[in-house]
Amino acid sequence: MIGYLKGKILEKSPMGLILDCSGIGFFINLPLSTSAKLGDVGKEVALYIYPHFQESGMELYGFLTKEEKSMFLLLLSCPGVGPKAGLSVLSRMEIEEIKKAIKGRKTDVLKKVPGIGPKKAEMIVFKLRDKFKEVAEEAVVPEEAVEVLVSLGVSRKEAINKIKAIPDYGTLSTEEIVKLALKR
Repeated sequence: MIGYLKGKILEKSPMGLILDCSGIGFFINLPLSTSAKLGDVGKEVALYIYPHFQESGMELYGFLTKEEKSMFLLLLSCPGVGPKAGLSVLSRMEIEEIKKAIKGRKTDVLKKVPGIGPKKAEMIVFKLRDKFKEVAEEAVVPEEAVEVLVSLGVSRKEAINKIKAIPDYGTLSTEEIVKLALKR
């Protein structure tokens, strides 16, 4: 399975490119947002790849970041949303805009994307709204408390884990958080 490709751009169009990887040219479909960030022909690039298999063959879809690829895969998990519609959404909207539209249940924003009608927009919101609700509700670890713990010799990852283990840490002062974290 192809998950990542690195090579030189042989040809480029707004929605795709041919990537030369050690003498093999792969045609890769891209969202406009990714295509705009890539350099010109001859530049070396690395892309995260999603291979899509169908009866007529295989198509490759490329993304600059894991986050773009993850959003693409989430969109594909919605009934009726195929790779072309997924690319269309990523081409017209930033990832944060997509998340905001889904969290806010704003189907009208998604309907403006070519290839996304009212039914697809409603399906996207219905299927994905719970995926982003968890992120929105998760409390942010107080950075000041993390920094104090790090200055006391605790690794950053360990400091964050210790703080997250404190019940209702979001309601405590920095001093209280540090004291409780040091006891753990």
